[in-house]
Amino acid sequence: MATTEKDFRVKRGLAVGQDATIGGSVTATSFIGDGSQLTGISGGSGIQSVATRPENPANGTIIWNTTTVTLEVWTGDRWAALASQSYTIQYIAVAGGAGGGSGSSYGGGGGGAGGYLSGSMTVTPGATYTITVGGGGVAGNYNATVIPTNGSNSTIGLSVTSIGGGRGAQESLAAGSGGSGGGGTFPGANNGGAGTAGQGYAGGTTGDAGGGGGGGSASAGAAGGGNFTSAAGGSGTSSDISGASIVYAAGGAGGQNSYAPAIVGTSGASNTGNGGGGGGQAAGGKANGGSGGSGIVIIKYSGTQLGSGGTVASSGGFTRHTFTSSGTFTA
Repeated sequence: MATTEKDFRVKRGLAVGQDATIGGSVTATSFIGDGSQLTGISGGSGIQSVATRPENPANGTIIWNTTTVTLEVWTGDRWAALASQSYTIQYIAVAGGAGGGSGSSYGGGGGGAGGYLSGSMTVTPGATYTITVGGGGVAGNYNATVIPTNGSNSTIGLSVTSIGGGRGAQESLAAGSGGSGGGGTFPGANNGGAGTAGQGYAGGTTGDAGGGGGGGSASAGAAGGGNFTSAAGGSGTSSDISGASIVYAAGGAGGQNSYAPAIVGTSGASNTGNGGGGGGQAAGGKANGGSGGSGIVIIKYSGTQLGSGGTVASSGGFTRHTFTSSGTFTA
């Protein structure tokens, strides 16, 4: 039972206000009225986590407010945020690569790589960010009944959007523009598609016989060459944000014009954003293009895990959230 003597001590487990408890041995150096409102409290087990702010708190009372997700202090007339709880994340957002065009009279154009973005941003605990991971584009087929398509965008919330790669050209179907542009082909679709500034480069033009290479995140696709030549796709970008050095968002190679058999375009690997290769052409045959690789989003920050979402791993002083499909990151 509490007394009103000046050396009054609060026993272990006294409840203070609503939803807050002081654990351990504490001492009240002064009191107000009948002793139900205390000031100058010291000791205890530390800051309390509460869903509702305590009633009649003492000046300087500090709580972790689980409703507002904020560290707060009572200043005598209001609860004030004690310090910013935000933190900084690093990220990459790689969009889906595009499909390559099929071979026709000449080799098909290579698919453009998905757009590549990297950077940092400040996030607030409790805030949610929608993550979209772009899919790879469809490859063109040998008889042109299926046309190649662009890759899809990848996003982090509303502030980060990487653009899907542009399709490779196929017969008279023009190359697409995108994060990186698709490669051109002959006849009627000679030019490569445009890339997006800061995300990727243009596709290569057609040459004597081979299709142009798709643009990559670090360089443009090569121009198509003569017979038996495959134009290189544009180079990708290396990042170690995952904990290992990986190249993302490379363009697909242009299709070859060669002797039989016609060479099928190589598909981009999943979660790389690579463009699909153009299909080849040969005497008496045409080959399909390759499909584009799906994209990826990776978030990284210093220290132990703070957020949730994606595949989470902590090592080397960092925590990483890897999204290989769409989801939500909660800071």
